[in-house]
Parts: sequence; structure tokens; C-alpha cells
Amino acid sequence: MKRIFTFNRKLKITLSIALLLCAILPLIWWQFISLKPYTLTQQEKQKTYLQHADFVPTLTLTKLAPRQYKITFTSYDGEYVEGRLELPSQMTLEDWRIKHMNETTSVFIGVSAMGRNYLRWWQGSFKGRDTVTQVNDIGAMALASNHVLVAIDARFHGTRKKTDMPLSKVMNSMNYWGERSYYEGMVVDTVLDYKHLINGLEELFGPTDITLAGYSMGGQVSLLLAATDPRVGSVISIVPPNLDNKVAKVAPINFVENMTDQKVWLLSANNDGYAAVRQNQLLFERVSSTNKHHVTFDSGHILPEGYTEQLLTWFEQK
Repeated sequence: MKRIFTFNRKLKITLSIALLLCAILPLIWWQFISLKPYTLTQQEKQKTYLQHADFVPTLTLTKLAPRQYKITFTSYDGEYVEGRLELPSQMTLEDWRIKHMNETTSVFIGVSAMGRNYLRWWQGSFKGRDTVTQVNDIGAMALASNHVLVAIDARFHGTRKKTDMPLSKVMNSMNYWGERSYYEGMVVDTVLDYKHLINGLEELFGPTDITLAGYSMGGQVSLLLAATDPRVGSVISIVPPNLDNKVAKVAPINFVENMTDQKVWLLSANNDGYAAVRQNQLLFERVSSTNKHHVTFDSGHILPEGYTEQLLTWFEQK
């Protein structure tokens, strides 16, 4: 009997300690580990995306097929960048440049969702997995409307994956350990890579009319780039995630008020787990440009089949 009493007493003590830890550990995590919001001054906002912005890479184009070229360059920090460029008509790049040398080249730049590579803008599936974002349909629409179609991989994506920095580490470090530098660095440097791409395309084609389109994280990157680079004339941002001041330097809502002249279309979902209806509305309202349009869908983060038909009007107006 005495042994049973002693065992029960130890069990109660153990359970009490466990319950106490369950109550205290979340508080410790919230107080000392979890992400805390911060603010950026206007100067800090400008500095984030102006650094290295004048870097002009040497674009290397390797012919893959009629109209299509593999595009590679080295970014400002020595990082390898790979993507694809396709012309809207059946001619070589050199013939295109000669024919259009005195014209402005319309360039449509696709920015992929997190975890997706640049080939999604051309292919309806990749390694047996469907392109559920349907951006391949948007790419086809861009080519049909006489745009040069270009896309590159984001940092840590596709051809730029790193074994020591998988996306799971980038996101888990932020969500569980309060380390936002990997995620913010990935997004900021991806925006800078696209700035450098535009610099290189201007060297290649001369005057350009730049349109950006991006899905999810790609929509986020598109807004950040358009808000910090006046060379971007139009942007289609599709279901960008809602981000707040816990990651202030990559939260579009902190920058889109700088979009005063661009044509801006926001496509959002009413049941998106990454952005609530009111959050999407606030983002749209924050855009300063009057040339803007908000299209909503009764779906989740993956928009319904055929949603791209809503963009036919955009291309017709273009």
C-alpha cells in the first residue's frame, strides 16, 4: 500500500510539472523566440531595393528550339540565375532585334509561386505534377498578344536549390524559431534578380514595356518589384499572401502606395488560407494608382479551372 501511495504521489508530481511546462513553454516561445513586428522608415524601404539595383548582368542565351532560349546570368552577389525566354514569332533572336530595333519591345515576365520553377510558365505539368496555378495558360496568352515571355527561378527554387538551405528550413526557421533573415533575404534577393534581369533585357532589346505577373509568392514579388521600379508598367498579382510587419521589408502592403502610375490587377480568393477577404481589400485600397482592378473568386488559394479567362480583357486592353 505504501508503495502504491508513493507511486501515485510521484505520478501526480510528474503530471503537475508536465502541465506547468505546457503552460510556460508557449509563453517563453512567444516572449523570446516568436517573430515580433518592426517598422521601416521610408529611407530603409528605398535602401532595401535600391542596393545593387544598377548592376547590369551579361545575359547568356542558348537556343533551345525555334523562338525559345535558355537564359542564364550571374547576379550581383555571384549567384547563378537560370530561366527561359521565348519570342512571340518564328524568327531568331537576332532577326527579331533587327526587325524591332526602332520599336519598344513588350516583355511579359512571369514570377512563379513558392516551390515552383520557371518552366511552369510554359508547361501544363512538371515531373508528373500538374501546373495547378495555370500560369502556363497565362504564358501562352502573353505570347499570343505579341509579348516576349521571360521567367527565371527565384532564390532556392528550381535550378537554384541549395542542399544546405531547402525551403523547409527557410520557412521553419521563421515560423518556429523566429529567424526571418533567410525568408526576407530570399525574397529581397529574388526581387533584385528580377531588377537585374530587366537591366539585361534593356541591353538586349533597347526600350522595353515591362509587364509582371506572379502567383502567390510570385504575386508578392511582382508587387514589390513594381512598387520599387518605375520601369514596370503593368502588374498582375495573383493571390499574394498577406504579410505584416513581422516581415516588414517583404510585405507588399508597406510598398504598394508607391505604385502611382502602373496598371495593376489583383486577383484574390474569398477562401484563401493565406489572405483574408478584408486583407486583400486593404492591399488593393493601398495601391495609389487609379488604373487598378480587383477580381475575386469563390475559391481557395488555388483558383478555379479557367480563371485565366478573366485576363482576356487585360490582354485586349494592353
